Amino acid sequence: MPIVFRLLGPLALGSADRTTSVSVPKIRCMLAVLLLDADQVVSLDRLADELWGDDPPRSAVANLRSYALALRRALAAAGVDPDRLATTPGGYRLQVAAGECDLDVWASHAEAGAAALSAGRHQDAARRLAQALSCWRGPALDGIPVGPALAARATALDELRTAHTEDLFEARLGSGEGIALVTPLREHIAAHPTRERAYGQLMRVLYAAGDTAAALAVYQQARDALADGLGLEPGLQLREVQGAVLRRDPSLAPPAPAHAIMPRQLPPDVPVLVGRQRELARLHEGTAAVRNVHGPGGVGKSALAIRLAHQLRDRYPDGQLYLDLQGSNPRLTPLDPVDVLGRFVRALGVPYGHLPQEPADVAALYRTLLAERRVLILLDNAVDAAQVRPLLPGVGDSLVLVTSRRALTALDGVAMLALDVLPEADAAELLDRIAGPALRADGASALALAGLCGRLPLALRIAAARLAARPDWSAADLVERLVDERSRLDELHSDDMAVRSCFQASYRVLDPVAARAFRMAGLARVPELSVAALGALLDAPAPVAASALDRLVEARLVEVESGRFRLHDLLRLYAAEQSAALDGPDDRSAALRRLLVYYANTTRRAVGVLMGYERPLHPALHAPPGEPPLTFTTAEQAEAWLDAELPGAIVAAEQADEAGDDARRYPAQLIRVGNPYLSRRHGSSVPRLAGTALRLRLPDDHASEAIASSSLGQHLARSGRYDEAHVVLTRALELWQQVGDLDGIATICNGLGSRANFMGNGAEALRYYQLSLDALRQLGNRDLQQIVLNNMSEVHCSERRFAEGIACVRESLRINHTGNRSLFLQLSALAPLAVLQSQLGDLRSALRIYHRAMEVAEKLDDVRYLIELLLCRSEAYLRVRRVDLARTDVDQAARNTHRVSDNYWPACVQRQLGRIHLASGDLPRAARHRAEAETLFRQTWYRSDRFMELYLAGDDPTLPHPP
Repeated sequence: MPIVFRLLGPLALGSADRTTSVSVPKIRCMLAVLLLDADQVVSLDRLADELWGDDPPRSAVANLRSYALALRRALAAAGVDPDRLATTPGGYRLQVAAGECDLDVWASHAEAGAAALSAGRHQDAARRLAQALSCWRGPALDGIPVGPALAARATALDELRTAHTEDLFEARLGSGEGIALVTPLREHIAAHPTRERAYGQLMRVLYAAGDTAAALAVYQQARDALADGLGLEPGLQLREVQGAVLRRDPSLAPPAPAHAIMPRQLPPDVPVLVGRQRELARLHEGTAAVRNVHGPGGVGKSALAIRLAHQLRDRYPDGQLYLDLQGSNPRLTPLDPVDVLGRFVRALGVPYGHLPQEPADVAALYRTLLAERRVLILLDNAVDAAQVRPLLPGVGDSLVLVTSRRALTALDGVAMLALDVLPEADAAELLDRIAGPALRADGASALALAGLCGRLPLALRIAAARLAARPDWSAADLVERLVDERSRLDELHSDDMAVRSCFQASYRVLDPVAARAFRMAGLARVPELSVAALGALLDAPAPVAASALDRLVEARLVEVESGRFRLHDLLRLYAAEQSAALDGPDDRSAALRRLLVYYANTTRRAVGVLMGYERPLHPALHAPPGEPPLTFTTAEQAEAWLDAELPGAIVAAEQADEAGDDARRYPAQLIRVGNPYLSRRHGSSVPRLAGTALRLRLPDDHASEAIASSSLGQHLARSGRYDEAHVVLTRALELWQQVGDLDGIATICNGLGSRANFMGNGAEALRYYQLSLDALRQLGNRDLQQIVLNNMSEVHCSERRFAEGIACVRESLRINHTGNRSLFLQLSALAPLAVLQSQLGDLRSALRIYHRAMEVAEKLDDVRYLIELLLCRSEAYLRVRRVDLARTDVDQAARNTHRVSDNYWPACVQRQLGRIHLASGDLPRAARHRAEAETLFRQTWYRSDRFMELYLAGDDPTLPHPP
């Protein structure tokens, strides 16, 4: 904070560029009294005593008010808030912030300098004392008419100035200065001829310079001055200096010169730093003395820390220390903290030959040198807390910035900042700032390039540098080179920058178990891994896998979120490279097979808990005997596992051919054991999964072809491609009949029935459903019978045979209540039953069933069923003219549509809103909602069950329908 009040010399107000003098003597005196007791109430009596002594005028109080008013005007003219001078009962108080009065600044520096001198820190003492004395512009309170009290204060200040001037001479002597002190010492003695300490200092300087006679002459000069001025002989200390000169005492030899050095070691500021404003703001606002920026290799930790250090360096006027600790370079050995201490101590001004021999003494000297300084210390690329801990100051106001891959949580009081890859927009901007015109012409390729670099700043800089160096390349040219994963890391190399080398530094220090875990994690091309999934890859118990993952997270080779572990895309490529180099082909194949077995078996168990039944799994993918299965005691546990692991299980199907011939059955078997949950939650993935199954299956694997064909056929039917669906489903039925699999025959007949129902052919649908039901009864599978019965009820509902539909649903619920009470199967029965009761006009029963069905849908978190039920209940209310309740349900349905990926349900919501506004007489709003529904229906491939579509919209040609 700049000084605005000056007492150490002529009194002045204002900053250096806006100084205002106070011309009226009495007002100067009043201001001096207020400043000497700043932030305290100064009584009117005290002010009167200082201004008029024993003879105040009768108008003293009125005069003080006038002086206060004039003083406020002077404050305003100097740019100081005049309200700082406050009138209080019985006096005045002047508010002065810390550092605004030269007296406070002087005292702070002087006390620190004296303390440093006492501790033997001569350089620090000289610096702080010089800062203190620079506050003086003349005698204290110069030009102020002072009374006895102010005169005593001024005298005391001048005496302190004299004493600290001699402290400064002492500090400079201790720092090794010599003959340069002769002139200022003689001038000081001339001004203060009885100061014995100054005479002794001058004698030591002259003796050290080799002029013994001059030193002794100074002693005689002091003796004469003391005798003439005070009638005294020199004191003990001065006589001891004389004796030392006469004895030629070695203690008078000058110390080794130690120049006060302010290190400026920061590397140049980074020319381009994009984004990171939030991170920089957080680091700026921090108050911790140690701040650790940690993150994976190549994420831009050093660039961020260097930019921050340059922004903060003015706050640390005593210098900046910097060193790369070499913890992130595979070609270099991390620096020993003892060596770093030696470098830093020398940088702080200690000559090489004066370093202590013992490392502990060097560390103590380092802390001593920093104790009274404000230094910024940037420790780049630290290995761990053990490397950093000896380099931390003990006390003082210094700041330590540390970058590391590991989070240095073992350091006391450290503030942590985790750094991640850049957002997409910032990644594209970084490419643009470095590469320039090569990118600006092709924004789409710039985004693709950012994605292929994984938005990792190091990779982005390399890619941009390569483009800048090759003006004949377009961004699309480099994208084409990077698309091939096998050579991507080779391409991300430019001069001394290489993504592969950056990763190698973290990988090389892993223990063997963690290193293998890293390789296995890269081998499986899945978006995330759980502890159990990695355990399957490693063929190791969960505790071993969890411990390995912990070490990978600490090394920032793996990121963790909500118990899920993932590798950055480029790290995954590096891990896969290492696996190909170090793990044999049989080991890799066996690891992948174990992962697929884990996914298939656990998916089967989880879906079985939710659906109430387990679908058959081919023996080739059964878990090994004696292997403890992952079990679920509640539907919530099963659903949580499916939500977390099924996306990875789907992606893993693409690697089934790398896990041996038996594992080629995996994509089809995952469809079989995962349905119907798989189709409802990941419907868009099923066609791709089926295509993978057909592509990877062995020629004689007709079961996989049948499963894939059945799944594709049902998808085609839901997409309205009924003729194609019929061909595919019929082929699937032939295959199941050829294999002789009753479960498969039942499944495909159910699919053919659904296809016929979508087309409005109720009779054909019921014929296929009956074939499916017969096969299931022959198998004794009561669980799947419930699904077929529910489907049959929907056909009856569509054909307005409500009694037959209710009978089918009742039979389904009876089986459920006498069996495993699957919530999903209950839900698939309750939904059509509620609609059927509404159709029959039994609204009370329908509402009770809707309520129960919605409870089950919410418990299962089945958002599609929940939206369907809300729309159907809205329609039930609309039919009895309860428009308000109908609107409430459709609004709730609308709030849930963001959770589904298809436009079918938003279209249904808009259509229902149109019907509600039509019933309310708001024809324009009704038309807008219907038009919106028409647009959304044209953008969808999904079809709901025909009975629900008929219930909500019927065959009304004025209403929008799916194409």
